[in-house]
Amino acid sequence: MAKKKETVPANMPDWPSATGYRLRIHWDDTDTTRRVYLGKYIKWIDDACTEFLRERGMVFDPDGWLSLDGKALSGSFVVGEYSCRIEHNSFFDDILTVKISVQELRPKVIVFRGDILDDAGRLVARGTITYIYIQKRKDGLKAIEMPAEITGRL
Repeated sequence: MAKKKETVPANMPDWPSATGYRLRIHWDDTDTTRRVYLGKYIKWIDDACTEFLRERGMVFDPDGWLSLDGKALSGSFVVGEYSCRIEHNSFFDDILTVKISVQELRPKVIVFRGDILDDAGRLVARGTITYIYIQKRKDGLKAIEMPAEITGRL
């Protein structure tokens, strides 16, 4: 006998919560087999990282530059590397939670770990995203050390 899925309101938004960044799998997140497309897991981990930063006062402007508590900074984060491993398939209309933690913090780099869990608490996928702190210079973008006001909030 198949287990009945938990009923969740159809209009449930993606949101950060005390338990993590929650989302519902939409039709465009899946392939023709209704399974989630690999790239979506990384996108969801990246979205959860953005919310993690937002909860700590760091917000990206429309051009991708950071502000801290509403004050524009001269730097921002760019993705330098990512990886993902799918442990269990997930499907259209499933509810997932992305839990983010700082795996590594170096002067110019932060590595986030994302664990994606289904509504039963089972690990669906896990991945890492490496963000590099950069600054715009006359000669292009350059990796620089993160200001203490940023590292202090991570």
